[in-house]
Amino acid sequence: MNSMRKLTEIITIIFPLTGIFLMLYLAIPFLYLESYFPMKPYIDTKFSEDFKPENFEIIKKGMNKSEVEIILGKPLKYSTKIESSVQPHDTNISIYAGDGKSNWGDFAWKSFDVYYNKNNIFVDKKTQWWYD
Repeated sequence: MNSMRKLTEIITIIFPLTGIFLMLYLAIPFLYLESYFPMKPYIDTKFSEDFKPENFEIIKKGMNKSEVEIILGKPLKYSTKIESSVQPHDTNISIYAGDGKSNWGDFAWKSFDVYYNKNNIFVDKKTQWWYD
């Protein structure tokens, strides 16, 4: 009987503590703006309609813009101006992902950018996490 009472006491202490730790674990991402959300990394990354991150590795330098778009789809935005601090000089950019997908929080997001020379030949690509 004494061991049953101890077990009941332990359960009475452990269950509420487990609940508190679980709530804290789930709430911590909301305490920091633009934090990385490990349970759903792309929670705040808005992709172009047909884009899939795994296809980003398939494209190769030297492809023309049409060939790249067959693999990646149409970008969210195409620009002949400098759009990013990491954009190489004298290139045009196709932007395949942006910030703002989540309606209920502000989290980190991942960019996927493709750079073309003036002849629309693929010369570089960059992807990175942004915490802005």
